[in-house]
Amino acid sequence: MFRKKKSFIIFLNIENHFTFCFVKNKIHLHVFTVLEAEAIDLLEAIKEAISTGMQVVGFETDCKTIHDALSVNNIPQNELGDLISQCKSLLLNRPDFVVSYV
Repeated sequence: MFRKKKSFIIFLNIENHFTFCFVKNKIHLHVFTVLEAEAIDLLEAIKEAISTGMQVVGFETDCKTIHDALSVNNIPQNELGDLISQCKSLLLNRPDFVVSYV
């Protein structure tokens, strides 16, 4: 059984960026690139799996750039790089958490 703690709503706008709404007690609107939105989605999924005590988890992404960024040492020094670093940090000691490209 999954507990729903957070809700995410993502809209694509004309400039090919995402407007991200985090809904908990307040609504926060931010604009992210497509890659940043994909990384946020993966990061939140990893956090949710950890918080619910899951031991073996397969994450799937259709974003090859995000998938490949998780396996290299050269991480960009920008917002996307920060998100990738957070994902890598959470996955580091969890060998049974696997991110696959589909």
